[in-house]
Amino acid sequence: MKARFIVPVLLSLFASWLSAESVLPENIRAGKLVPGSISPDKKHCLLEVFHSDTTQNSVIFSNPERSANLGHTSLTTVWSTDISYQKRTVILWSPDSASVAIHDSLSKHSVLSVYRRGDHEFAQLVLPDLLDEACRRWKVDRGELAGSGQRPVRWDGSEKISVEVTAKRKSGGKLSTTVQLKVPKDGAIEVIKRS
Repeated sequence: MKARFIVPVLLSLFASWLSAESVLPENIRAGKLVPGSISPDKKHCLLEVFHSDTTQNSVIFSNPERSANLGHTSLTTVWSTDISYQKRTVILWSPDSASVAIHDSLSKHSVLSVYRRGDHEFAQLVLPDLLDEACRRWKVDRGELAGSGQRPVRWDGSEKISVEVTAKRKSGGKLSTTVQLKVPKDGAIEVIKRS
């Protein structure tokens, strides 16, 4: 059970490290600001950047001065998709700018990503399976779903976030539920059980 979560996290971290290493200072300075991505404290933002002198591109955390690479995100760049961020993404910062929830609706079963600011960079956090939680609430099997999404709705303080999980059934009809997550300053994210 633990290996199911550890292996993807390790692969993600390794891929992020490789991607981060190839983003040169001049790539950061030339980076394109992702609309709506500046943190409440105005100290962080998301930038689309190219890697070295190639056409490989990604979205990274940076500062508004564009002088630092503070970590890689899971967002797909507009250069890769030609679909604007406004039509497919939600970027929601916690009030204290310590965490950010990101949803990119490109994939058929799109998922939430949450990042926490560390000493030197933002790190992606491991989330509980929100679709599993929603399926339990709906009393449906995942195999019945044609597509799903996990959109962050609001931060309730700095350590709780509400996420709307929606799905389309193969047989027709839509399902929706709101899942609340506890996002502590350190430690694991957990679903706040409904009373």
